[in-house]
Amino acid sequence: MEAKSLDYGPAKKAPSGPVMCIVGRQGSGKSTLNGMLEEQGYRVIELSDLVRKAMPPGASISDFVKEMKERYGDMVLAKWILEEVNASKKRPVITGVKGQAEMDFLRKHLNLVVVAIDIPAQLRMERAIGNTAAPKDHPKSVEQFLRKEESEERMGLPEIIAFADYVIINDGTIEALKSKVLGIIKSVYMLRT
Repeated sequence: MEAKSLDYGPAKKAPSGPVMCIVGRQGSGKSTLNGMLEEQGYRVIELSDLVRKAMPPGASISDFVKEMKERYGDMVLAKWILEEVNASKKRPVITGVKGQAEMDFLRKHLNLVVVAIDIPAQLRMERAIGNTAAPKDHPKSVEQFLRKEESEERMGLPEIIAFADYVIINDGTIEALKSKVLGIIKSVYMLRT
């Protein structure tokens, strides 16, 4: 399997200002936010989208990621994100990072501000399983949901959420979530640039 450009020498000059990174478990509302952020003029860099673009048709995401890490090192996904951030003409917002090692790498190379979206597990499961617009690799049953939860825990997602710069509890409306996130983004870019 071949992926897009995999030449990872020293990174180009990273943006000097803050770069937002939105994290959350499955069904927390990240996908809903991605469209809203793009409408607001941000460049959303979604890790799973980068992986899907790089992998050949019909491949399994988990097998492809495993192969890329074996071939190019454990930080290959974080380097793909960094490459996209550095190439972005718009203000970037990263989403979909689930591994603690990738987050540590990005924090080392960027002025990263992490915003966690959290939500009660039962509500997340109902949203994740009921999302008919989700990609085919998203969970369609309680068993698949629980397997993905365990996988995200092994990668370190709970620790990333616990140590985020901001945590938003998404138990209200979509409009309330958008308002909270935009408020944080505006304050971060005003205060930290």
